[in-house]
Amino acid sequence: MIRNTLAHFRPLKADDVDLLKQNAKHVLPLVEALLNEITNCDLVVPTNTTDPWYRELKSLESDYCKITLQQSASGAWIKIVIKFSSKAPVFRQAGKKHCSYRPFKLRTSAILKQCVTLREHAVFVSERVWYPTMPEDFQPEFVKIINFVLSKKTAENHHKEIKKGFKELFAKIASEADLIKQDNLAKGVLLELGNCNASFEEEGYWAFNVDKLYCTIQEGDPAEYWGSFSPYMSDNFISDTPEYPWMPTPVSPGDVPF
Repeated sequence: MIRNTLAHFRPLKADDVDLLKQNAKHVLPLVEALLNEITNCDLVVPTNTTDPWYRELKSLESDYCKITLQQSASGAWIKIVIKFSSKAPVFRQAGKKHCSYRPFKLRTSAILKQCVTLREHAVFVSERVWYPTMPEDFQPEFVKIINFVLSKKTAENHHKEIKKGFKELFAKIASEADLIKQDNLAKGVLLELGNCNASFEEEGYWAFNVDKLYCTIQEGDPAEYWGSFSPYMSDNFISDTPEYPWMPTPVSPGDVPF
């Protein structure tokens, strides 16, 4: 609508600009509200839900993956939260204050390329890496959270094939994890060994560098992969977001006025 408003006026007049503003005020709040809702599916689906889609999906888990089901405030959108966790197959300790790990790196974008059924039903998929804590045995748990967001109608109409897709995904992850444990030089389609260093700081805590466990958005990745963004989204998603998940570059460079 906004594009058409611009296209039909050459040259632009003051009235044309006012019409453009009016159309923008009409359209953008609706888009903003929708994006805000689908990116904030943070309410746990009640455990006494009896809908078939809930019963089918809530029981999904494996040795490496567990599922939590969340929903938006209206209940129109569902977020399937996958918690992928494991200890690092390769670990080296240098003294008492430095450790290096090679934990599993789950390539989230590759999931969408390999699991066509899941990609077809997802609105978007994002990831987040939890910050580890150092236990006494120096073998922390490394956790990646993967969020599959879809509409409730999709879950209701396609829950059986979605369940099958996740079961196949979990089996593939387990198979590749077992392979890499046996051969640290091996690399799977979904899994590979990442890198993470930890050091004990003077302030009395362990600092981990988990940046290399993220999967940045690359050219050729499916459009449904939104990479990583803050779980605490602004209510003004469009105007307050300097870099959209589906865009490779920021909206505009940040100029310092002094």
